[in-house]
Formats: sequence, C-alpha cells, structure tokens
Amino acid sequence: MPLEKIIEKIIQDNDKEIKKIIDEAESRASQIVEEGRREAEKVARELTRQGEENARKVSERIVTLASLESRKRILAEKQRILGEVYQEVEKRIRNLNGRDYRELVKRIMLESCQTGEELVVVGKNDKKRIDEKLINSVNAELVKVGKKGKLKLSSEPAFIADGFILRSGKIEISNSWENILRSLREKTEDEVIKLLFT
Repeated sequence: MPLEKIIEKIIQDNDKEIKKIIDEAESRASQIVEEGRREAEKVARELTRQGEENARKVSERIVTLASLESRKRILAEKQRILGEVYQEVEKRIRNLNGRDYRELVKRIMLESCQTGEELVVVGKNDKKRIDEKLINSVNAELVKVGKKGKLKLSSEPAFIADGFILRSGKIEISNSWENILRSLREKTEDEVIKLLFT
C-alpha cells in the first residue's frame, strides 16, 4: 500500500474516531443538558412549593395576628362598656334621693350586722344622710329579727369617702360604696356580660 493510501486510511479512521467521539460527546452533552433541565425543573417545583408553603404560613400568621388583635380590641371595648355600666350604677346610688338612699343603707346595715351592738362609723360624705334617726330605725328592725338592736353612731368619721363601717371590738366590716360596688361587680359581672354581649 502506497504511503498516500495509508495516510488516507489513517485520516479516514481518525475521522471516524473523531466523529464517534464527537457523537458520543454530543450525546453525553444532550444527556447532561436533559438531566440539568430535569433537575432545574425539580428544583423550580420544590422552590415553588416551598414558596407557596411559606406564603401560606405567612398568610396564616397574618390572619392569626389580625384575629388576636381584633379579639383584644373587642375585649378592651367590652371591659370599657362594663366599667361604664358599673360607674353608672355607682353614680345612681350616690344620687339617690334621701329616702331611697336611707332605705338602701338601712338594708345593707341590717344584712351586715352580726350582733346588733356594733358601732356605726360613717364616711365623711355621708354624715348628714346616715344619722341617729336612721340608726334608731335599723335598731328597731334588728330587734324584730332577734338581734340586740343597740347600734351606736360614732362621732368620729371613718377613713372612707362614703358608706359606713360596722365596728365591734377589733372586728370591722367595711360597707364603703367602693367595697359594696366591688362585691356587687364580682357577684353580677358574669350575668351582666351575658346580658350585654349575647
């Protein structure tokens, strides 16, 4: 075989080998590109899913926080309204006319007396409304229910604004309007809430 033919044969074999290598490289490159595309799609789907999940969680958090804030505002408003109701009760008690006020005080005194021999110490604002006449009336009622009926009106004022204190030795029962209204609120608040808000 002449040299030219050998060279031509080598070139042809090389061309075939080069073509084979190029074909394999192109095929492998196509596979790599396809794998990369599939992996990119998979990553994109996962990122989209995570993004949607994060968006859902953020949305849920926002809704939860808004709901909590709304409930806090509603509760604060209910507390404000409830406070106004009890302030109105206090205002009406303080503004009762003389006769009605005296009857209320008389009833509270009768309920609070333990022995009927207590000293009645009156708050500074009630010195004119809780007087000897009222004490005598309460004493008469105490006798009717089997108690001694010997309440005495103290000449010294109590250290409360209004209402009275029943004192027997070292025992004191405070019937200041502040205490009475606090007790009233504790006893009636649940029912008032039901009436106002249901």
